[in-house]
Amino acid sequence: MRPIPRRGVAAVLILALGALLVAHGTLTPDPAAGRFPGNGAVGSGTLATGDRVVVAGTARGDAPGGARLDLGGGPTVIVHGLDADPGTDVWLYGTYEDGTIRSDRAVVRAPWEITYLYAVSALGGMLTLGRVVRTWRVDTDRWVIVPREDGDG
Repeated sequence: MRPIPRRGVAAVLILALGALLVAHGTLTPDPAAGRFPGNGAVGSGTLATGDRVVVAGTARGDAPGGARLDLGGGPTVIVHGLDADPGTDVWLYGTYEDGTIRSDRAVVRAPWEITYLYAVSALGGMLTLGRVVRTWRVDTDRWVIVPREDGDG
């Protein structure tokens, strides 16, 4: 029996993976289903009392019973049940009630945290790349990646 070529199998699997990724993105029946009104709906005033919303903005200070939230160039709303320092970024899910939002869930993140996230990710990527380059090499005779041995440069 003739052996199956690995490169052919790998190429078929990679093509199948790409096709499945594209197919998964196109098979969503209605991407807008399940989305809640956001900053634009709050700014335009198209919400009714009791509507569920998902908004994002920057905390601007305390208000009675919560915090003031600037919705990125839109209106400023009062969020009840939110404890956020001024200047922090806030994403929240809640219920709209006459110019206020009662927070059900909130994510509060200081501005420096996104810089920290990217810096740590870049450092981890560089360490991983350095480790791979130091311990592996490309065998140009067979065009495969093999572990380095003591005599490899």
